This record gives sequence, structure tokens and C-alpha cells, in this order.
Amino acid sequence: MVFLSSLLYNNLNGVERLKLRKYYLAIIVTVFFIVCFTIINTKYDEFYRIQGIDNECRILIEQYLNDEDKKILIENSYSTDRFLPYITINGFSMANLEYYELVKAGNIFTSNKEIVQKTNQVLQKSSQTANPTQVENHLKTLIEYNVMEGYIDHDDFDFSYISYYALVKQANPKLSEYVEVVHFFLEQFKKDQLLETAEYATYLEKIVNTYSKESIDEYMSNVELHATHTLVFEINKLSTISEGQSIVYYEAKNTERVEVSRMTYFTYLDSEANQALQSMYDRIKEVFPNKVLILNYGYIPYADQNDVDFYGAQEFQLGTSIDVFERGISSNSFEESEISAWLQENAYLYGFILRYPKSNPNYNPNIYRYVGIEVAQVIYQRNLTLEDYNKLYNNGGSNE
Repeated sequence: MVFLSSLLYNNLNGVERLKLRKYYLAIIVTVFFIVCFTIINTKYDEFYRIQGIDNECRILIEQYLNDEDKKILIENSYSTDRFLPYITINGFSMANLEYYELVKAGNIFTSNKEIVQKTNQVLQKSSQTANPTQVENHLKTLIEYNVMEGYIDHDDFDFSYISYYALVKQANPKLSEYVEVVHFFLEQFKKDQLLETAEYATYLEKIVNTYSKESIDEYMSNVELHATHTLVFEINKLSTISEGQSIVYYEAKNTERVEVSRMTYFTYLDSEANQALQSMYDRIKEVFPNKVLILNYGYIPYADQNDVDFYGAQEFQLGTSIDVFERGISSNSFEESEISAWLQENAYLYGFILRYPKSNPNYNPNIYRYVGIEVAQVIYQRNLTLEDYNKLYNNGGSNE
């Protein structure tokens, strides 16, 4: 090859030889320049391989990154668009960059500052008891269930309960102390032995969907209350509040003002119960045109229960119970009236039952309870109490 090149060179005239020399010289200079530039950049600009790097980025790097961060940046060649959003935040660590990105992708926090601070807290706490692989898995799990703050704020956070935490948080976002709520009620479930373990999640969800944050806080913080009363897990048309049970501050939903004859103008009932009551009253007017059935009271909110059990154990708080009497007859004598006899035989046609019949130790001829026509018919025909029906067919929102 050299011989051929030499032979060709010797056959060239002077001008052609000069051009060829210049060509070779240009190639040599270019290669030399590239080699020198690479060596200089490698030696004097450690960040030349960082995609997106410019003088402004270099200034930020020098201002905010320590030597360890710079080393990690160089080793991983992170592009500037990945770390610049966080670099000025107090506590930023290049070693945690990929963790910050995981948290950001989870859409848990709205600001980069929160992402850095919360991620650092999780990593610091987790690293005290876990190896690096476990730390990463912990973070991923917390992101998946969106319970990072619960983990940060609670030393008793239990990863075996994480699905419960997520369930409670999602069901009632106002319950910021969802970790305490889960621990409290799981302990109650285990102590009372009313549920199978497989049912815990279902009943936790029922509780947080049924009760306000205030009710749950009151029940948990009131030692005497939760020591002596269990919480009714779910409220529905068949709910009962037995001795030793409570619904705390529960507020009936979908109530409306009644229009039948009543003692107090602003008397309310569950809307479905109210419509049924109006139909029953209309029929009573037809059967007894000269008699008037008076609604003594209906829905009684917790705040208005001045003379009842302090612990929210009053069924009138559910919005489906009524207390009635006949005008011109004392309430204590209502049992002997014709309207009372008619109600005992016909109220079920409208979805009402005598709440405390003679078979019940708390017999009261004045109190009726709306349970719906289908259930009322079964109770009437089989001569059951509401408690009997619940035991036979379902738990009716009680804990039995």
C-alpha cells in the first residue's frame, strides 16, 4: 500500500503534489484538533457529556451541587431537563433523582418542593430499617396506594395494613388521620370478635362512608363512649340501635319537611318515609273524617336530643321513625283509640311497622318505623319485631 502510494505520488507533477500535501495536512490537523478538544473537555469540563448543558446550567451546578452530587451526575449523565426542576430546592440530592421522578409520576404532590421534601423523608425513614432494595419497594408501594404522608407521620405505620389505609383515605378524603382510624377500628373488630378478617375492609368502608369526620373523631377520642358502645357499622332503612350501640353524630340524608298535621312546623323525615307517611295520612282522613292523627315528632338530629342518651343511641336520629297521637286524646291513651287499632292493622301497607309491639320489652303504641312495604309486609304477616327480622334476613346495619 505504501509502495503504491509512493508510486502514485512520484507520478504527480509539482502542483498536484502540493495539493495532496495540503489535503493530508488538513486531515492531520483536524484529527489532532478533535483529540485535543476531547482531552481538554474531559479534563477541564466534566459535564460536557450532559445533554442540554450550557453555561447557565454549569453555574447552577457549581452553586447547588456538592462534590458527591456532581460525581453522581457525571456517572449517570442525567440530562438537564431531569434535574434542573429540583436543583434549587433545599434538600435536593442527585442520588434521589430517580426517586423524585417516581413520586412525580404518581401525581401525589402538586409542587416539586413537596416531591423533594416528602421523598427525602420517606427514604430517610425507610433506610433506618430496610436495605436499599426494600427502600425502593417501600416507596413504590406508598406511591401506588397514595399513603406517603401517612407513612411519614406515623411511626406505627404497618405495611400489612396499607390496603386498609388506602381504602379509608379514598372513601373519606377528609379523614387526614386515616392511619389512626384504621388501627383503632381494626383493634375494635378484633376485640369484639364480631367479624371475620376477610370482612374488615368491607366494614371499614361502611363506617367511613356512613359517618362524618366529626362523628369518627368523637367516637375515637371519647374513651367512655367507645369503651361502652359499639358503632353501628352501616345505616339503612332496617338499622336498629340496640343497647350498647351508638351512631354518634350521624345525620340523616335526604330529609324533607313533612306536611301532615304535626306538633312542630319544622318537622323532617327521610324523603321516602315522608311520602309514605303522607299517603297513610290521606287514607286515615278518608277512614276517620272526624279524627286527626298528629305527628308528635319525626327526625331528631343529634344536636336537638336534649333529653336522650348522650351517645347518639336514639333511632329518631335515623329519620325514619315517627311518634304519633290522636288529637283530643292523651298520648298515653292512644293505644285505646280507633286510629291506633287501624294503624296496627294497616300501617304495613304503607311501609310502616309498629316499632315496639307488645312482644318487645319496650312496647310503645305511639312509635312507628318506616322500613319499606316489602319488609313491613313480612314483619306484619309473621308477627316479627324489627330485631327478629334482622336476625332472620340480614344484619340491618347493626353489628349483630
